[in-house]
Formats: sequence, structure tokens, C-alpha cells
Amino acid sequence: MWRIIVLWTVIMGLSTSDMVSYEGYQVFSVYPSTDRHLKLLQLSMKQYGSWFWKEPSKVDGEVQVMIPPNQLQTFYEIMHITKTPFKLQIKNVQKLINHTIPENQSQGFDFQSYHTLEEIYEYLEELAEKYPNKVQVVVGGETYEGRQIKGVKIINHENNPGIFIEGGIHAKEWISPATAMYILHQLLTSTNVKVKFVADRYNWFIFPIFNPDGYAFTFNKTHGHKISLKGIIALQQKYNTVYKTGCIGELFTNLPSGLSVDYMAGVLKKSVVYVYELRDKNEYGFLLPPEQIIPTGEETLDSLVTMFIELYLNNV
Repeated sequence: MWRIIVLWTVIMGLSTSDMVSYEGYQVFSVYPSTDRHLKLLQLSMKQYGSWFWKEPSKVDGEVQVMIPPNQLQTFYEIMHITKTPFKLQIKNVQKLINHTIPENQSQGFDFQSYHTLEEIYEYLEELAEKYPNKVQVVVGGETYEGRQIKGVKIINHENNPGIFIEGGIHAKEWISPATAMYILHQLLTSTNVKVKFVADRYNWFIFPIFNPDGYAFTFNKTHGHKISLKGIIALQQKYNTVYKTGCIGELFTNLPSGLSVDYMAGVLKKSVVYVYELRDKNEYGFLLPPEQIIPTGEETLDSLVTMFIELYLNNV
């Protein structure tokens, strides 16, 4: 057992240096089928957690881990010795990174690619200038590294109920800020009757990146830093994306306390609090191709619009 732990430590220790390129790095899905498998993974997680894309939480639960090319043989040896089931998930991490950050970045702000923190903040300012009577940039606080946590508020009518949306809590989940920005854009520009209905009857407070330090790090250095029933139906309807639904405490294992949803529900006593964990189905991990930004935004917006129409009509 200790030999296995030492081998695993060698793998993870060598992979935690400050890499710029992930050429040849591979991501594996590992399935701990015994308590021994799980303990090995959990011991490694405590020391090298940032390289686990999905943490070990239970026997037979999927774990995702990234391995550098010079340690692949050792990884295979560990899996063989321990007889731990696994499969290759991503063959070359750098190839996916290159796809998520195209060399020829589009001019202006769009939803065909991911954007830097500076570009997102600049676009928020542009929206405030374009819609001065409706959109206002607000600063929710300052990070440890001195960055502002910027968002916008859209005030349609002073007496409207408010909706708060935050994204980008986890630095490497780029699809989250992109989806929040897509929703913001649609609330201001959509000609869809239902979208316009909810856009006008609520006031909106949207913070696309709640962790700007981590988000900036993943862009500038590496890419590895770590309802109602009708709403559920709407979420899945457009692209047939299957989402699990239910109580977040039951859906997410090892869920920490003190999340923003805890504060909203427990301290502020808000009756409607939801968490969306967006695409994908583990095919790309955190390196979701940018062509999935708009589909993810569309299906998420469909779900929100459907729910908020129901809430409005029922005076919730």
C-alpha cells in the first residue's frame, strides 16, 4: 500500500510545477471500486487536489485526474497493481486548451469564444454606457489580490422583485461566466416575448465572475488552477441535454457549507434559490469548446425564463 502511495505521490508531485503547456497531458476517469482504492485517491487529493478534476468521494463514484506524459507509465502501473478500473477521458489536454483559446481572437465581445477578465469587465462598462437609464456597473467587493468583483444591476422598476445571478465561483469553469454574460446580453437585447416579459418584470443583479483572481490566473498562466418542473423541462427541451435535478445536498457529494446559496436561503430567507451546474458530461471536463457557449446559454435562459414567468404569475 505504501509503495503505491509513494508512486502516486511521485506522479502528482511532478505534475504540480508551474506548467505553461499541457502537451501530452491526459485526463483519466478512475472508478474506485473498493475502500482501499478510495483511500489511496483521497490521500493524494489532500496533497495534490488541484490536479483532480473530480474529487474522490465514494466507492464506485467517478474520479477525474490529469497525468503528465512522463508519468503515464507509472500511472498505468498503479492502476494495474491496485486493479482500479479506469478509462482515458482526454487524450491531449493542450489540444483542448488551444481550442478554447483560439489564436485569432475575435474582435469585440461575442459568444463564439471565451474572454479574459478585462474583456468581460470592459463589456460591462460598455453596456452601462449603452443603456445608461437601465444598467449600472456595481462593485461587490475586492479580492485578496486587489481585483474588483464587478457586476451590473438592471433596474426596470423600483418595486420589481430582484433576481441575483452569480457565476465563475470555480476559476476553471469558464462556461459559467460565459453563460452569465449570455443571459445578461439576452435580457437587454432579446426580441423573444417571454424573455422580454421576465426582463421587464424583475430587477437583475448579475455578477459573472465571483472569483476574478482565479479566473485571471487560468487565463494568464495555466488552465488548471482550480425549480420548478416546468423550468426543468425547459432546460432540457432545446438540445435534449439531460440534467439531474433535486436537492443540492443530495446531488453533490462532499458539498461544503457556507456557499452563497446557504446565505441566500438561511440568512436572507429567500424562498427561491437554485444552483445550476452547467455542461458537460465529462467528455471535455473544464475545457468545454467555445461553440457550446451559446447552446448552454440558451437552454439555461429558457429554464430561467420559464421559472420566473411561473413565479410572477403565482405572485411568489
